[in-house]
Amino acid sequence: MRSIALALVVVAFAGGLAAQGRIPAAEEVNSCIAAQSAAQAPAADCVARAHEPCLDLAARAPMAALQCFLTAKADWSNRIAARMEFVAGAGGEDIAAIAGIEVKYDLLQNLLQCDRMESLTLLREDPSEATALQRARCEAVAAGLAYAKLVLQSRSLEAP
Repeated sequence: MRSIALALVVVAFAGGLAAQGRIPAAEEVNSCIAAQSAAQAPAADCVARAHEPCLDLAARAPMAALQCFLTAKADWSNRIAARMEFVAGAGGEDIAAIAGIEVKYDLLQNLLQCDRMESLTLLREDPSEATALQRARCEAVAAGLAYAKLVLQSRSLEAP
């Protein structure tokens, strides 16, 4: 029964992506994260699915894909801020302070990997549209993963 529910969430999630051309609404992403957690599957898959519209653009319209990833990164950042407000309201100042430190360093660690990948790429080739697209994609994924981890770690604060 659980796998059927997970499949329905994934299908609905993917359908929403195609219709919007952007990352799905926070509620959809949060539902995906919850379903992945219940199935003991990686929440990172939800971030990957959220970026599929951007990836679809990459081959035919790289500059549109670049903008898509930049928008996704901004959306994830806004969602992190909103989730932090929820954590502060539901968990209090001490829990919010701990969550803030965790998010900060999760994001910095993820972005450090983006820097590493870009530096390695630039050893082989000059900066290009592809390099900028790779960097934007990496930064969007970095922010999305930080958001997913924050959602997972703060789920206990949600009303049953």
